[in-house]
Amino acid sequence: MSMRQKIVVPVLLLAIIILGMFLVTWNTTAKQRDDGLVINLAGRQRMLTQKMTKEFLIFTKKRALSGEVDNQLAARLSDTMTVFSMTLHALTYGGKAPLSLDPSDTRFRICPKSKEPAFSQLKKIHGLWTPFEKQLNLGLKETGGTDGDESVLAWILTNNMPLLAEMNKAVVMMQEQSEKKIRNLLVTQLVAVIFGIALLIFCILVILSVSHRIQTIAETLNQNSERVNKHAGIISNASNVLADGASSQASSLEKTSASLKQISLVTKKNAASSRMADDLMKDTGQAVHRSSRRMDELADAMGSISKASKETSNIIQTIDDISFQTNLLALNAAVEAARAGEAGAGFAVVADEVRNLALSAAQAAQNTSGLIENIVDKIRDGSALVESAHRSFLHITENVDKAGELVDKIAGASEDQADGIEQVSFNVSEMDKIVRRNAAGSEETAAVSVEMKTEAGQMKQKISGLVGLVRGRGMISHSPGVYGDANDFSRTVGDQSRPNQQLLPKKKNGG
Repeated sequence: MSMRQKIVVPVLLLAIIILGMFLVTWNTTAKQRDDGLVINLAGRQRMLTQKMTKEFLIFTKKRALSGEVDNQLAARLSDTMTVFSMTLHALTYGGKAPLSLDPSDTRFRICPKSKEPAFSQLKKIHGLWTPFEKQLNLGLKETGGTDGDESVLAWILTNNMPLLAEMNKAVVMMQEQSEKKIRNLLVTQLVAVIFGIALLIFCILVILSVSHRIQTIAETLNQNSERVNKHAGIISNASNVLADGASSQASSLEKTSASLKQISLVTKKNAASSRMADDLMKDTGQAVHRSSRRMDELADAMGSISKASKETSNIIQTIDDISFQTNLLALNAAVEAARAGEAGAGFAVVADEVRNLALSAAQAAQNTSGLIENIVDKIRDGSALVESAHRSFLHITENVDKAGELVDKIAGASEDQADGIEQVSFNVSEMDKIVRRNAAGSEETAAVSVEMKTEAGQMKQKISGLVGLVRGRGMISHSPGVYGDANDFSRTVGDQSRPNQQLLPKKKNGG
């Protein structure tokens, strides 16, 4: 069983015993008040018995003397009989009983007495009351003269004493039952007091034991508080150093982040320029490819012209051959015309003209052939130049394609580099934020460690006060602001149990 249970359980038992004693006493007192009223009603029954006998005696005497019935006295006697009957029934079986001599005044309710010793006595009284009531009613209605009244009166006077004696016995039994309840209550209270005293002694012993243990714990806490105070100073110094380092690191990271942002902007511009150069190289490559195709077409055209020039040269050669043959024919015709003499003179003129024409044609063919050969040579030289230019354009096209690929790769690498630098810049920014938060946390830790050191000193003072309180010397004040009473000790401990919301410094913007 823990120390708390050793204290709480007896205190709870003691509280339960006190509460039980209060409830039992209150219940018994309430029942005792009702029992006192019941005993008073039973005692009133004895008086009502005498009252009914007296009133009946007066009633019969007045009727014997005057010969007339006193209705007022008869009504009063009838009410008395009704009150007696109702009260007896309520005392025996439970129910409402009139508190006064008015039968309608039924404010008090009596519980049944079937389990009490007076129940059998009350039933015996019922057996005596039934004929007694019948005789009274007979006497009230009797009109037979004086002899009848005398006989009823004699019977009532004879049986009045036994009814009164039995009522006295019932009252005595009720009083004994009430006294027995009071004795039982006293015994119960005595046992409860003895048990409560035993619990109180046990609680005192437990409190003494707890006090000794609290003293031991307080001394241990006092020693621990000294160590905590020392360690709090070490933590405070380390936290200050850590806060300074974190602040310097945050400043360096901030500068690095700014530089990386500048590099990221420059790299993005280079990537954009590379991408534009790549686009220009692609346009240049397309233009070179188109020029190469035009050079191919030009080379083909030059080849076709060279071929046509060769064919024209062949035609000129054929013409030259025809002119030579024509010249030979003209010579042969002139020889034949000379042989013919006069007859062939006209023919000789024609042959001479043909020969002149053949020579002109041969001369023209020779000139044309020279021109064509010159043109063919130039065309050949042009074709060679076109072929060389074509090869140069092919080489340029290959170089442009390679340069375009390189520029494309440079553009892609620049974009990747820009993305990487941007990611690095973002990571450095995040690191800067984390370092700022760490710096702020270090500052908060330093502040908390300082406060913890202060509170450790205060705790040491309060523990010293607790030791003094346990030893009976009261609170010991070691410094201003520390009070020497138990109320202040409880208040201080309660204040220290609450979180201090003003220890942490405000966070810096952006951190």
